Amino acid sequence: MVSAKSLVTLVFGATLAAATLSPASSNTKGKCPGTLNCDPAKTSTAIQAAECSHNTRTSGTQTFAVFTTDHQYDSSHGAPYGTCKAYTCTAPTDAEMTESNEDCWTFFWK
Repeated sequence: MVSAKSLVTLVFGATLAAATLSPASSNTKGKCPGTLNCDPAKTSTAIQAAECSHNTRTSGTQTFAVFTTDHQYDSSHGAPYGTCKAYTCTAPTDAEMTESNEDCWTFFWK
């Protein structure tokens, strides 16, 4: 028989996992914001670009995330890996996306 605690843990865990799946609505590969008006709400290192773009990383409403490739993982299965910085502040405008960098990828949520 399953205990009530195990059942609550299972349901709560499934709810948390489902709540994070939220693919970005758009992106700019090779461009990053030149300046930011806030600090990241969450920074994740050694993470796949797909994880950064398809799963929100914050408990608040995530507006955008900046992924920067870390080339030490280039030979790893599932590359590219890098650092994902997730933000909850107002996303940068097209005019503010001024940093050209082939290792940078910015994802946006509506």
